Amino acid sequence: MPYHMTAADIFAYWKALREGNLPPLRSSIAPSNIRGALPDLFMLDVNDGDVPVFRLAGTRICALFAQELRGLPFAHLWAQGQADNAVALSHAAIQYACPFLLNVTGFTTEGVAQRFDVLLLPLRSSTDNCDRLMGALVAQGHGINLSAEATLSGLYIDRSRPLADIGDAIRVASTTTRPVSAAQTDTKETGKPVIFAR
Repeated sequence: MPYHMTAADIFAYWKALREGNLPPLRSSIAPSNIRGALPDLFMLDVNDGDVPVFRLAGTRICALFAQELRGLPFAHLWAQGQADNAVALSHAAIQYACPFLLNVTGFTTEGVAQRFDVLLLPLRSSTDNCDRLMGALVAQGHGINLSAEATLSGLYIDRSRPLADIGDAIRVASTTTRPVSAAQTDTKETGKPVIFAR
């Protein structure tokens, strides 16, 4: 049985496939090399001005939301008032060709909380066309502490930030410093993403 991959493992795999500063080509993703992550992965189609749509979603993610997510909008995962932020961050990841990490909390229909890391990792479908995101929804800590029957009612963004190459600085769920990148976002204080170039 393949070992369970953490958010840091998934990011490291994506990073190893980059060509210089360019995101990896979609065709370079080999599912056989990341079997331990497949239940937690998803793929989004992201086009300018459009709501991102799931092309694929792993079995664990679909089970958490008690439905097949393929073909549904990315906004479907988020609690009321959270979807606009999540969609804006997905567009920022594409626009700036920059990976993002979101620390989120999901609540079940019974009100039980579970913390997750969400990765938004841009991919290119061709040499100069960045139009897809490989994403992950990975439970923090020692895994999911919910019952097998638990269903998430929505996700809330606790913190979001771009991932930079400062000392390979991904310290998933424990980073306290804010990395410098081509784009920065902050949803903690205002509840809305502030995106700007440096």
